[in-house]
Parts: sequence; structure tokens; C-alpha cells
Amino acid sequence: MRSLIGLPLVFVCALSVVSSLLIPLDRMAAQERKGGISGHVTDNSGSVLQGARIELQPVGTIVASNIQGEFIINDVTPGTFTVSITYVGFNQFTKQATVAAGQIATVDAKLEVESSAIIWDLACPPSKSAASSATPISSPTPSRTTFPPAGRERLSCCRSSPTS
Repeated sequence: MRSLIGLPLVFVCALSVVSSLLIPLDRMAAQERKGGISGHVTDNSGSVLQGARIELQPVGTIVASNIQGEFIINDVTPGTFTVSITYVGFNQFTKQATVAAGQIATVDAKLEVESSAIIWDLACPPSKSAASSATPISSPTPSRTTFPPAGRERLSCCRSSPTS
């Protein structure tokens, strides 16, 4: 005679196997509902910018570009976001990106050199009258004061005036 105790045990085991197979399917479906944003960061000459700061707003996710200037932000809920990319000495790049479920939006950025980051460093060959007859000219700011290489004289945003 068969025991009725074995039947519920078989049922519980079968239910456990089926539910363990369905849980990963639920997780995969949740991942498919999300998307991502990827891109490439360069300067205006096409050189890659490694370590650029990429920020996704309004969620506040921050990543950095890799050695090839590439970045990726995963697990982004579908919607429209603002992508802000910054790098020292360059103007901020901002672009809207729309992420669809299961898709990767692309944001490629070409950053422009900041106008205030241009350094005026003037030097010329030594002259006899340059130091004594120099007149100041207007200079963009900021300027950098450095010592010139040997054999060169610093003009310090001045130009020589003709001697009479």
C-alpha cells in the first residue's frame, strides 16, 4: 500500500523547482525594462579626453570616461535625461538624451577649449632696448608668469616702442 505522505512531498518539490525557474525570468524582464547611455568624449581636434566627468541628471549618476574617452551608464530607467560632461580647461557639454526600455542612447561629446583657459605666454629673443622702452598692451586674463628658457627674454604682455 502506498503512503499518502509522499504525494505532498512530491508536490512541494515540483513547486520549488518551477518557482526557482521563474524567479530568474522575472529578473531578466526587469533588466529589459531599463536602458543605458553610452558615448565618446573628445576635444575639438578629435583627441580623446580620458577622465572626463559625465553626470546624468536628475538621478545624479556620475561616471568617468575611460582611456579611449568612452563611457557607459547602465540600469537607466526609461525617460529623458540631461547629460553633462566636464573636463578641466574645457567648456561644459550638455545634451538631452532619451532612454528607451532595453536600448542604449548615444551621446558623443566634442568639448571646446575654455576661452579663459588660453594662456598667453609671450617670449622673444633678447634685445637691447626691450626692457627699457616697453609699453604695456592690453592682455587677456588670466596670464601665466613663467621664467623663459635660457637665451630668451620675457615680454610680460609688453611690446617694444620705437626709440627716437
